Amino acid sequence: MKYTFYISAWLAILSVASICMGDESTGTSALNKQRFTPVVQVVRKASPAVVSIKSEIVVRYRNPFFDYDPFFGDFFERFFGPSPRYRKEQSLGSGFFISADGYLLTNEHVIMRSTKIAVMIHNGQRYQARVIGADPEHDLAVLKVKSDDPLPFLALGSSADLMIGETVIAIGNPFGLDHTVTVGVVSALHRTIRADDRVYRDFIQTDASINPGNSGGPLLNIVGEVIGINTAIYRGAEGIGFAIPSDIARRIVDDLIREGRYVPAWTGLEIQDVDAETLGITAKDQRVVPVVVEVWKDSPAENAGLAVGDVITHVEGNAVHSRSEVLAVLRDYTAGDRVRLRVIRDGKPLRFELKTTRFPRKRYRELLLKKLGVEVKKSRAGALITRVLPTGPLGRIGARAGDIIGEVNGRRVASPGDLAQEIAASINREAVTLLIIRRGFGYYISIEM
Repeated sequence: MKYTFYISAWLAILSVASICMGDESTGTSALNKQRFTPVVQVVRKASPAVVSIKSEIVVRYRNPFFDYDPFFGDFFERFFGPSPRYRKEQSLGSGFFISADGYLLTNEHVIMRSTKIAVMIHNGQRYQARVIGADPEHDLAVLKVKSDDPLPFLALGSSADLMIGETVIAIGNPFGLDHTVTVGVVSALHRTIRADDRVYRDFIQTDASINPGNSGGPLLNIVGEVIGINTAIYRGAEGIGFAIPSDIARRIVDDLIREGRYVPAWTGLEIQDVDAETLGITAKDQRVVPVVVEVWKDSPAENAGLAVGDVITHVEGNAVHSRSEVLAVLRDYTAGDRVRLRVIRDGKPLRFELKTTRFPRKRYRELLLKKLGVEVKKSRAGALITRVLPTGPLGRIGARAGDIIGEVNGRRVASPGDLAQEIAASINREAVTLLIIRRGFGYYISIEM
């Protein structure tokens, strides 16, 4: 009886010890299983694919004494020439691998104007990265590193069925603190944000902390799918973060890898806002409606059956109330995508689906005449204007033959082909900014598209 008591007590002690120490056959105790939540599982799986990005920027500036005393600066530069100064600045950001062979995704503003980009992975190993492609409008960039071994990566999931209130997890390197995890919920969808003279649309809003350094890192759902790319663009706000939806990113990334830039969807539609009352359309708080005023010959729109006079009401299920809203939706699509439109024609609702294409190179001359009202030829400084249509966009502001177009939206133009390519890349924008050079002086002007 006495021995039976000792044996029972000993077995009880072993049982408690096994709970506390864990079952070596599984490597996880009963208590640890309760702590091994879905969030922990997602973080363990995703973290190895998240990287820290350190980019180096060379900034040109003048001697501060010259700025303090302009007279002294002018005197010095008159005799000794200009004295620019340069300094190196560093910016920190995040990113994540999207393939085992070293392609990674981040924000464009993380690597903008960088001269050198270093990437550090989870085990502390560093790589030099090169830019494969970048798109400022969508704030996305693809980098590439060389590695002898396959790298851990994350696949882009779908953001189409996101629910407000569902749990999301952000991983990044805020303020240089590597692999920081924050958890929150989806606070709102389809947010439009204006920051640094840019307008971003269709963003995911979350209360998961996204701070400088988090930009470019993944936003994951509770099952570990990448549903967004974090971007710290809304300064001065607490408890508010934003992410680019993965569905938009997926379309842009393919272009950046294949082309080095975003290739916009061309529909062949020319749209203008028309007074709704003039057309007999009554809509609450809607003074204008987007109307098709021209359909390019042999374009996706013509092939789909759209016609002049069609009033566009929906693009891909999104209600649109103006030309700018139509273009905003189209900017999230790339050449080759299918786009569904709903229109009103002669009072009847109709539905169309068209397959977009890239703008055809053989129609570049036609594009420049239609969008800018000019013909050009190559010159050393850019695209030399040889003919100006008086009623064209450039003709109306006083451009003339002999002027040179040197830049489009900040991109250097070295030939007529470059100019046409940049205008084609801006086909779904409301306006473009041109650098016009006349007699050695440059002028920036904005032209509606």
